Amino acid sequence: MKVIISTDAHDPQHFKLMRYGVTTARRGWMEKSGVLNTLPPEKLLASLRKVPNRCQVPGIRCLADWLNDLTSIGQLVTSL
Repeated sequence: MKVIISTDAHDPQHFKLMRYGVTTARRGWMEKSGVLNTLPPEKLLASLRKVPNRCQVPGIRCLADWLNDLTSIGQLVTSL
């Protein structure tokens, strides 16, 4: 299982809080190879796959839509 360590930052100053996520991951014996956001951008984007849209509620965006958008945006950014 792969994880992403996040700061849940709402302000650039909050990025320094990443150390708490890293410390917690280390306590749980997480290795760098199991953390997606340690990958170079190309490998991170390659690890994201298209997720079929399983939303049943019209007008409500679900996680599958968000992941598909994230992959498309990431591909666009790396192509610039």
